[in-house]
Amino acid sequence: MIFGPIGDFGGRELESSFVTSVLSSKYEVAICSSVLITPKSQVFDFYSNLNAFSLKELLFNKFWIIKCLALFSFLKNSCNGQVYSYANNAIAKRFGGYDKKIQKVLEDLIDDYDAVFVIAQLGSGLLSDVISIAKNKKKRYCLGLREQSLFLITSLLIL
Repeated sequence: MIFGPIGDFGGRELESSFVTSVLSSKYEVAICSSVLITPKSQVFDFYSNLNAFSLKELLFNKFWIIKCLALFSFLKNSCNGQVYSYANNAIAKRFGGYDKKIQKVLEDLIDDYDAVFVIAQLGSGLLSDVISIAKNKKKRYCLGLREQSLFLITSLLIL
């Protein structure tokens, strides 16, 4: 699985798409974004059959309380965007146990994959959580900074 703040446009999106296209020849690869991702994202440029989803979408689908609070926030904000994009609203964070639920979703998600390839900057949100969960579950993980991505791809293909 490739994880990071992968949105619709930018260098990280193209980089993760390229990494996916290379790794998909040998592995089943999915992209989990810590931010919103749409079907118009550049991650689909290199590999159109990509399984890409956002963490908020998984959270929204898994917990009914988050779904209800997101729907309330969606309606309050004039129905703009996707309902699941409101999963991290202030009420969910304060009363809905948002942080614990994110941890649960990450744990379940990392369980489903053999390795986690993180494409992010060192200060990115959830980076330390993903790495510590992967480490605790004895899953392989790689942190791909721009300069190192090609080297890490080669390393993964050799493993």
